[in-house]
Amino acid sequence: MLEALFNSKITEKILLSAYVREEIYARQIASLFGLFLLPVQKQFKKLEAGGILSSRPAGRTRLYSLNPAYPFMPN
Repeated sequence: MLEALFNSKITEKILLSAYVREEIYARQIASLFGLFLLPVQKQFKKLEAGGILSSRPAGRTRLYSLNPAYPFMPN
């Protein structure tokens, strides 16, 4: 669906999951979709570096959510 836009199935799954859930984390996405953890973590880092996602630590886990300051997010 969005893979053509993002050129990545992992990015598509991360963004759709972030849209549906308030917060997500890499292991959750990897487990939910049967993906390897390392590529999922790399995509999370890219999306955060691009300002699309924001994160916060929660113990040993990093929780991600859609960045409300991202220009394409609705107000």
